[in-house]
Amino acid sequence: MPAQTEDTQKPITVELTHRADNLQLRLLHVDDDVCFLNIAKKILEADGDFSVVQSTSVEDALRKLKEESFDAVVSDYQMPEKDGLEFLELLKKQNNDIPFILFTGKGREEVAIKALNSGADAYINKQGNPETVYGELIYFVRQAVEKKRSEIELRKSEAELGAQFYGSPDQMFILNRSHKFVRINRTHWFSFAIEDLIGKDSIQFLPSSIREEAKTKIDRCLATGEIQEFECCMGNERWVRARVVPLKINDQVLIISTETTTQKSSEDALRKSEERFRNFADSLQEAVFEIDANGKLTYANKKALEITGYTFDDFSRRGVYAKDFLVENDKKRGSENIMKALQNALITENEYTFRRKNGSIFPALVKSGPILSEGKIVGLVGIILRQAEPSK
Repeated sequence: MPAQTEDTQKPITVELTHRADNLQLRLLHVDDDVCFLNIAKKILEADGDFSVVQSTSVEDALRKLKEESFDAVVSDYQMPEKDGLEFLELLKKQNNDIPFILFTGKGREEVAIKALNSGADAYINKQGNPETVYGELIYFVRQAVEKKRSEIELRKSEAELGAQFYGSPDQMFILNRSHKFVRINRTHWFSFAIEDLIGKDSIQFLPSSIREEAKTKIDRCLATGEIQEFECCMGNERWVRARVVPLKINDQVLIISTETTTQKSSEDALRKSEERFRNFADSLQEAVFEIDANGKLTYANKKALEITGYTFDDFSRRGVYAKDFLVENDKKRGSENIMKALQNALITENEYTFRRKNGSIFPALVKSGPILSEGKIVGLVGIILRQAEPSK
């Protein structure tokens, strides 16, 4: 029951801060005083932020909770048959964790303590200035509802993460800020049971050569929220690429480790194949070169460097295009021929006049053909056949 009755005929205004989503909160207000229920309903619904359903007993409130949906319960303490704390205890026994605010004129400290210890979200005394009292009620109702919604969203996110986590074919584990294992889905790379790893420092289970880099990447992910990656060999020539993803839950990171042994073997085979080709090309007496799809020189053998006067550093430092080796009158024709060969996968023969690095010139026949990767033209490979220079 409210202590102040002389002000009940006066209009009461409460300064409300509107919710950003403009959605009404649906409240179940339980109190055995019908007059007070009507006053409270008028105040709470004044600005449209709340829709209030009234109940005059715990039994009636329990029935309404089964039949309807509410965002929060606001309950008096002292009521016939069952009081507000008994109401709260019944809800807890039913596993109903709806936000619960005890709103009472009984200001005993022990009631407040018991209410909060029993799981009430707030205890508010009806006594006092109505604007202050209802301002507090509105604030704590909103706060309790937002907290509950956040908890629901968090549980939903954790459930979705759990489904992806345990269903992934990749090894995944969650680490805390101290790099310790919090959760592991499987143990592809560690010869330990999952329960033996939880709570242990993950860094110590990595090869010593990668530990410092891994620690740095994990710490950087935690500090910046940016995804990090590192790669390591876990023994027996099994390569793993680890992706470090920040989690919003308790300053943790998710590590997704994917085996890249087959990819690594393919890359090594390709590298060795390219190395054999270049060793062979360097043994030739003809000039051999490669250009990419933009006409930029990507490789030249020793003979090509010798006849043009350029060095490997010239190419890697400033970048050189095929047309840059031609005299001015041949540059346009050379660029056009390169584009045609790239677009149509042509094997071509063309005569050009080349200019060396020192400015001198020489005529040559260029034979070129396409470089294919996964069925696509990615460049050209060519041979420069030097012709006899005209007599002076």
